Amino acid sequence: QKAYIVETENTPLFLKSEGDRRYKEPFTTLISKAEIPLEPGYKNKIEEMIKPLNGAVFEKEQEINLGSFVDFSEFSADLDKDLLNRVATALYQSALPIQDVRIVSRKPSQHAVAYTELGLEAVIEGEGANLIMKNETGRPLMLLASAADHAVTFYMASTGDLKSGILVAQKKDPVPPPVITSVNKSLGRKETRVISPGIPGYTVYVSRIIDNDRVELYQDQYQPVSKIVETGEKPLLTSDK
Repeated sequence: QKAYIVETENTPLFLKSEGDRRYKEPFTTLISKAEIPLEPGYKNKIEEMIKPLNGAVFEKEQEINLGSFVDFSEFSADLDKDLLNRVATALYQSALPIQDVRIVSRKPSQHAVAYTELGLEAVIEGEGANLIMKNETGRPLMLLASAADHAVTFYMASTGDLKSGILVAQKKDPVPPPVITSVNKSLGRKETRVISPGIPGYTVYVSRIIDNDRVELYQDQYQPVSKIVETGEKPLLTSDK
């Protein structure tokens, strides 16, 4: 068989290209994982949201700043805001278990959310809200993000081992929900109906456990959600003169 000859001056198929390696070591070690559930049907939308985050590298002493990757003003509809808060929570829970990741700016929800425990959420709500943490681990961190039909998953990887633990949220000091009562004339005079059971308020203490060493990170306070009750029309009070 004749030798296959490539005329390098006339073909673009074989070009020399120098790789740009920013680090002497590759990112080889997964340090943490966070998985936040999604409602069915939102995989494609969440994939577009997390695309700028996937593969992001946070150098030593660099901030992990969600606002530098996502334009919050694009999320105005209630559904979009909910997905944004789930992404913020996934980023938060992927970074916070790592020792020497420090919270700079994070806003909790005022009430319980459906997708995670009290105390472990990060929401982007209100003017100036953002999620910012700082990588003080001594190694670079790389964020890996993926979406499935049921969940969005974030991983933090590094160039070597870093200490990481688990987050524990404890609810204490419950506050009973206030009761709002309204009259429904279709009910009997002694009949009552609970429209909404309400949700107690709590103080939540969040800790990080690494190697059996437990450190309290912060406390969040959550307001109760009112209980709503309907009653039948009360009889008029009468008295003898």
